[in-house]
Amino acid sequence: RDHCHALFLPDGTYMINVHYSGNNGLSLVTHSSITLSENATLKAITNNYTNYAIVNIASAQDVILTGGNILGDKDTHTGTDGEWGHGISITGSSDITIRDINISKTWGDGIYINAASNILNENIIIDSARRYGISIIKVTNYKNLNNTIKNTSGTAPQAGVDIEPNDNTSALDNVIFENLYTNNNAGTGLAINLAQMDATNTVSITIRNHHDYGSVNAFWCRKSAGVKGYIKNIDCYYEHNYNQAIHLRCCYDGD
Repeated sequence: RDHCHALFLPDGTYMINVHYSGNNGLSLVTHSSITLSENATLKAITNNYTNYAIVNIASAQDVILTGGNILGDKDTHTGTDGEWGHGISITGSSDITIRDINISKTWGDGIYINAASNILNENIIIDSARRYGISIIKVTNYKNLNNTIKNTSGTAPQAGVDIEPNDNTSALDNVIFENLYTNNNAGTGLAINLAQMDATNTVSITIRNHHDYGSVNAFWCRKSAGVKGYIKNIDCYYEHNYNQAIHLRCCYDGD
């Protein structure tokens, strides 16, 4: 496994081997940063793993990743199972900045976030992820600014962004999206599924200036009975959706 604290990568293609125990590729540790030049690419070596990350940020603080490209092995993957081959995985970490980067053709999600806090995703383009462009399980203080997620397809749910806690211990506090553009995703542009949460949970999610063009649904939300807090959609614009622009569902016991 590769570790680094401060690294600049000039133009070129850097092959990332994810064939390690734990299936992690390039690991960023506390107080580390990588800056990629515009034509630098971190490319996954073709594999058959069900669960891996090209860039792995686990139990780390104060990490910055900026610039360049991340390219997955969606087109060449030799396995058929699994949906967790991520471009960037952020777990158990805080104060993480990801910006000015293009992520494409990941076997799973472009970016996966769980048990994290103080996360910034800014000026990112995610194209042709297989499962989700961005998957959020549990996060506090998250900002998604000026990002584009398009052409997600391959395995359900095929959403641009999916916010979906695994259980009722998962926090979604101060989650902010501004200027999010989702286009031509085979599922929903932005999906929020709170079915695993209950009356012990409070959520605070603000979505401002979300534009979706051509996804099956633009915005989909499922809320469990008793969940407190708010989800605000402000100045959003949806067009040419194949199913519904907005789908809202409230589920109760037995639903």
